[in-house]
Amino acid sequence: MVGGVCCVPPGSGSVASVYATCLYCHGHLGRNEMLPRFPVGKRLAFDSGRGRLWVVCRHCARWNLTPVEERWDAIEECERRYRRTRIRVSTDNIGLVELPDGMTLIRIGKPLWPEFAAWRYGRRFSRRRVKTGLAAGSVVTGALGATLGAVAAGFGGAAFIAAYAAGLWVMDEGHKRRPVTTFRFRDRWCHLTQDHAEATRIFSDGGGGKYGLAFHHAAGVELLRGPEARHVLGRVIPTLSPFGGDRRQVTGAIELIDRAGSAEMCIRDTLEHAVHRSGFFTELPVPARLALEMSLQEDGERRALDGELVALERAWREAEQIAAIADSLLMPGDVIERISGIRRGQQRPAFVFG
Repeated sequence: MVGGVCCVPPGSGSVASVYATCLYCHGHLGRNEMLPRFPVGKRLAFDSGRGRLWVVCRHCARWNLTPVEERWDAIEECERRYRRTRIRVSTDNIGLVELPDGMTLIRIGKPLWPEFAAWRYGRRFSRRRVKTGLAAGSVVTGALGATLGAVAAGFGGAAFIAAYAAGLWVMDEGHKRRPVTTFRFRDRWCHLTQDHAEATRIFSDGGGGKYGLAFHHAAGVELLRGPEARHVLGRVIPTLSPFGGDRRQVTGAIELIDRAGSAEMCIRDTLEHAVHRSGFFTELPVPARLALEMSLQEDGERRALDGELVALERAWREAEQIAAIADSLLMPGDVIERISGIRRGQQRPAFVFG
């Protein structure tokens, strides 16, 4: 090992058998299926311009510089996969994307646009699905327990009638009247039930891609336009998908955003689609509602990611200092000169990204 670099002697066998644990904490680096010739790590950082590839440890977050002879194909594939995925987020120096197979790529270099951090919503929707399912299960379990208790006390007929009536109410009216969200709007608190959320609708406001919102809440109905409509819509839409979405629906939502090209374009396309389908968002398929929710919340998600990107940039700068020293010791002179030429723009890389 030289400066945090794993040196694999020629003829020593597969890199996977040598380079499997972190050089700092000795934790297991994990495996991936994306890079057949370098199946090490689930979180890779790469710099195509400098010819660097690191495996980021999931345990201590340190960057492990990979052997020189194992990098080139892996860097090319990482760059290709990163460019094919427009759902990503970056600063001026660091880009971040999570692939559908759970692998994370950290790209060093100028950002590529447009970018969108939609993968974070898969985890959020999964948590919402579990939370809502547990809440519904608690209600059913409580009702069943009360019914069995009444039967044990000798009130079987009455218990059955009561349980039947309660079930009808829950299925027909109860879910519509249940509170779903409360938020601050203008100078007051707005309380929404499921019925209010489902009644809220979008309408065309003079054409030209302008829309208004008929906002239903406990105090009545208001017609909103501009930023106010967007703010309220961001609160209402999540209540229309209380169970979030399964993997197929979330994947469909991400594909809708990817095809639209950006969060703003997705919002425009989805609102236009909703207007053509009576204006009620409940008429939209679940993936479309999830895509709209993701797009409306993207500003907040971007702010939440800022801290993670800053931390990654600090880690990269530290790792790059070590890598520059290590590579100068390990790389042949002609390879160093080739990389220098690429960085100065005098040579084209040997690989082409699709």
